[in-house]
Amino acid sequence: IICGKLTNYQGTPETASKKSYIYSLNGKSEKPEEPGDETVTNQTIAQIIAAGAVNKAATEATVVAAYATGFLLQDATGYLFVYGANTVAIGDKVQVTGKVSQYGGCFQIKDANVEKKGTASVTYPTAAVLDGAALDAIVSTTSVQYVEVEGEMTSVGQYNNCAVEGAQAVTGSILASTEVLGDVAVGDKVKVTGFYCYNSGGGKYANILAVKIVKNGEEPGGETIETTGKGTLESPYTAADATKVAGALEQGATSEQSYYISGIISEIKYTFSAEYGTATFWISDDGTKDNQFQVYSTYYLGNQAWVEGNNQIAVGDKVIICGQLTNFKGTPETASKKSYIYSHNGQIESHVASINAETQTGAIYTLAGQRVSKAVRGLYIVGSKKVFVK
Repeated sequence: IICGKLTNYQGTPETASKKSYIYSLNGKSEKPEEPGDETVTNQTIAQIIAAGAVNKAATEATVVAAYATGFLLQDATGYLFVYGANTVAIGDKVQVTGKVSQYGGCFQIKDANVEKKGTASVTYPTAAVLDGAALDAIVSTTSVQYVEVEGEMTSVGQYNNCAVEGAQAVTGSILASTEVLGDVAVGDKVKVTGFYCYNSGGGKYANILAVKIVKNGEEPGGETIETTGKGTLESPYTAADATKVAGALEQGATSEQSYYISGIISEIKYTFSAEYGTATFWISDDGTKDNQFQVYSTYYLGNQAWVEGNNQIAVGDKVIICGQLTNFKGTPETASKKSYIYSHNGQIESHVASINAETQTGAIYTLAGQRVSKAVRGLYIVGSKKVFVK
């Protein structure tokens, strides 16, 4: 008896590679776990929340907010707060294993074992703006929500409390890293954007894990950024421009707009490969390693994954990049897989051969990797090269 995932590999139905196992061999199966065994498998955040309080659960997700004694995880299914000494940063992909309990209306993980697995870009949804009545009501919710509140700081230090006009029973309790809190003081008027994670004090406090605090109407980065270019195709940013613009973003934030950036490849971390279809490298205005800007996990010409037969990049190549910018843990760069090479040494389209449908030879695949017996008009991969079938 086989247990595993199925796939259609180039037209052949089969189990997915290394994603199946023999559950039973001639009637013999592995001894089941004894009661009390602590072995756990990864679950989505939604599955963990649905299961409720358990002694041990595990998940792999991305850190989207953090402060000294906790952080918030996100995967495709939701958010989950992790309480305890924090050793992670926004953008870390982590494996978390620990005890699940419900506190202040929402589920969280405590006594967690945390293992870093990599990094990811972080974007935030549109915040729900809470007035006083909405703040009073939110302590009844059982889910994490991305919110914005405005009020006056009534205490700063051990507790960072914010009084919101119109709230009758609830005070905002702001959980924030020292970087986010900055020099906020008692009496400051603040706008706080972050995640409502749980209530405390019997529902008297709405605990908001902040990702941004603006005091007295002073938007950080609101000053004009002087750039040589405009970020358009006609007037692209220089590498130095891109560093300024991305660096002015809030840490962990990604620009909503895509920009064009012109430069010379000065250093390469990963060249393009057919396995991943992307490359990571640095550009500068003069081709040296001074004042470099990182182009992270970018696609090839035409915003397409690189394939065998396409030109490879090299130090000294002149490129124009188009994509979104991010401030990743203080590093200005293009957002992962949200940019592409618009122009490579003056070439703006990948080199594509052209053949007639009647002269097709060799294995034929669609750009999605599906093998076909015969191609009609369009783009295909034939003999490891991208071709256009007439």
